[in-house]
Amino acid sequence: MNRARAICETVHLTALGIWLGAIALAGAAAAVAFPTMRELEPTLAPYAAFPGEHWPIAAGEVLFKVFQISDFVAIVCVVLIAGSLIGAIVAGRLTINRLSVKLRIALSAAMVIIVAWNMFVLMPRMVHNVSEFWEAAKVGDTERAGEYRVLFSNDHPTSRHVSETLMIFILISMISTGASLTEKKKQDPAK
Repeated sequence: MNRARAICETVHLTALGIWLGAIALAGAAAAVAFPTMRELEPTLAPYAAFPGEHWPIAAGEVLFKVFQISDFVAIVCVVLIAGSLIGAIVAGRLTINRLSVKLRIALSAAMVIIVAWNMFVLMPRMVHNVSEFWEAAKVGDTERAGEYRVLFSNDHPTSRHVSETLMIFILISMISTGASLTEKKKQDPAK
């Protein structure tokens, strides 16, 4: 393996690992924050006019920032993953006729598409709906708050599936990267 490929493969695996960690930590934060806030039963001064439960708002406002960070990490990592794979192929002479490399290319392309859809379609809609929910809740407009809460909640399973799918793709990509690093070139039988 030449130096260019070694650098690209290191960047590739590092970005995969960081991204997997970011997704896992965001999910863990949600798994801790929501039950904790439910038990604490907070009352939030900015939402005093809202008669509904405040714990989902408290947990949601904190996790909103956590998921923004996770989304930023996703953008940076998917660019590094795709770029380092292209670099390994072009400058590092990674041959694309191996199954593990073809799988890496397909997974990288799929992850780029999923992240782009998430960033440009799903997340803006969810951010809009949760922001409108929070604004309506602050002024005590329970009807409007309820409408936007339902819209946000309708997208939540899709968002969770996106994260789960990306985690699976990242894990498979890590395994296929390891496989492509350990595969030996076939010897020419004439030699």
